[in-house]
Amino acid sequence: MGLRDRLPKHDTIAQFDQARIERWKDADALAKRGRRYGGVYLLGYFVEMTLKAAFFRYFGLPPDTPIVGGDLKAATQLAIGELGVSEDSESQHNPVFWARAIVLFRESFDDPLPDEFALQLVWRSQRLKSNWAVAMRYRQVHCTIKEWQDIHEDAHWINLNYTALAGVGSAEC
Repeated sequence: MGLRDRLPKHDTIAQFDQARIERWKDADALAKRGRRYGGVYLLGYFVEMTLKAAFFRYFGLPPDTPIVGGDLKAATQLAIGELGVSEDSESQHNPVFWARAIVLFRESFDDPLPDEFALQLVWRSQRLKSNWAVAMRYRQVHCTIKEWQDIHEDAHWINLNYTALAGVGSAEC
């Protein structure tokens, strides 16, 4: 039986939390070995998983609830259709999409994030997205120390504020 065959049949918030922490460690390990580009790629997924987990936790799903492709599609449709998130390009992998979805979702429950905090979340997600894309897996370019520092700083800030985004107990790296 191969590794792929041993993968769970569905995701859960708890699995997002476990996987995101592993991607953080993997990214740091790569960067420490001078492989910042690979580290940036993994940090992008770290942020994506962190924001998705925060969204679904705030939605009220328990950590062990299965999240299947239809759930992600429904969340995407909710964010675009009912919340008015306009950042729909690569929506399921786009950190800006998920950041805006969290901000607007919380507002829809009359539990908004503080204005400065919400602006900081979206700004950091935008800066991160300027340094990360799913398509990075197919390409190789030089990643500067400044680019690594920016994405690492943004990922770290998002991680430190995970509980505030999700409205739950601590789950930091």
